[in-house]
Amino acid sequence: MSERSEERKVGVIGMKREFTLIIELDEEGYFVATVPELHGCQIKARSFDELMERVKEAITKTLSESYERKHELEKCRTPNENSLRKI
Repeated sequence: MSERSEERKVGVIGMKREFTLIIELDEEGYFVATVPELHGCQIKARSFDELMERVKEAITKTLSESYERKHELEKCRTPNENSLRKI
C-alpha cells in the first residue's frame, strides 16, 4: 500500500459480512476503492461519501449476481423427471 492509500472494513446493511476496502487517491484526485474479496471489484468517485455509497451498491450487486449464477447452475445440475431414464 502506498502512503496515499488506506485500508478499511465496511459492512453492508442487511448482510452479516464485512469486506476489506483499500482506498487510494489517484493522480486526478479521485478516490478509488478496491474490494480484495470480490475479484475485479474496483470503484471510483470524486468524493469519499459518494465512494462509500458506490462501494455498498457494488458489493450488493456483485453478491446478488453471484447468488443468481449459483442458483442457475444448481438448476442445471438438478435432474428432473424428464431427464431420468428408466433402466
